[in-house]
Amino acid sequence: MIPNFKSAFDSIKNDSGKFLVLAGIGFLVLGLLFMSQVASSYYLISAIGLFLGLFLIGVGILTQIEFFHSFGFTGKLTSIFATASLGFFAGAFVSITYKVVTGFRYSRVRSHGEITPLITPLTDNPYAWLFFPLLIAGACFFVPGVILKIYSECS
Repeated sequence: MIPNFKSAFDSIKNDSGKFLVLAGIGFLVLGLLFMSQVASSYYLISAIGLFLGLFLIGVGILTQIEFFHSFGFTGKLTSIFATASLGFFAGAFVSITYKVVTGFRYSRVRSHGEITPLITPLTDNPYAWLFFPLLIAGACFFVPGVILKIYSECS
């Protein structure tokens, strides 16, 4: 029996938005699972997973609603603006959630007459300052993209 590759590729092409959303959910779960309070080496994996997860979910949803199926210069420019704004919004979210362990605080807690040592990691958000610039850049790409999409749909 000869496999029919054409129908397989057609089904992948038709369901590409669903595949992108599923891949995005997988990366998002990976990013959430690698968030750790102690091991700062996992934060890079977590940040990459969160960024790819949010970006792929957004692109998958836009693909499912056929946002990218537009022709002409304004349609292509709208697609570029929408994709860039998704990237900036995902980067803004990751910049505010990315943390680095800077040290540990040792303290003793007294509970029911016993003294128990408590070690708490001290974390810092080194890229929190990027949140508002990335958010503003995403909005600057999103608003013209929506205006161009409305213009291309009306004409």
